[in-house]
Amino acid sequence: MKTQFKKFFLLLLFFSGVCCKAQTIEYSYDHNGNRTQRKLYVCPNCPNTHREAKKDTTKQKLAEHYGISAYPNPTLDKVNLNIANSPSKEQIDLELADPEGKIVFTQKNVPTQNQIDMYNYQQGIYYLRVTIGKDVVIYKIVKVQ
Repeated sequence: MKTQFKKFFLLLLFFSGVCCKAQTIEYSYDHNGNRTQRKLYVCPNCPNTHREAKKDTTKQKLAEHYGISAYPNPTLDKVNLNIANSPSKEQIDLELADPEGKIVFTQKNVPTQNQIDMYNYQQGIYYLRVTIGKDVVIYKIVKVQ
């Protein structure tokens, strides 16, 4: 009985190791500290798998398409937002939210070059939501003292 249990247990361990796939995620960042790319490697150490990493570049493509840049990040007082390729028909809206999701700043129909004053905000992480028409890009902004 014990021998059968040991065989079953060893067989179960073998198949669980073969069936389970490990994942590795790598991130790329731009010069402002914003994440621009995520690569997901499924089972990177498995033999005979030469798969290309899956790329999560939606935000990067939108930011490049519209020429959006938010800097400096981290910031002491002001964040500059530039949108180089803004379509003339589309309205650009901004929202700045604190870590709890509370909207602390909002601005509708902003110009292509804008500056957000964060001097009076507490130190922490804020989320800048840039909406251009139906497209949305969210930046993580770090406010330091």
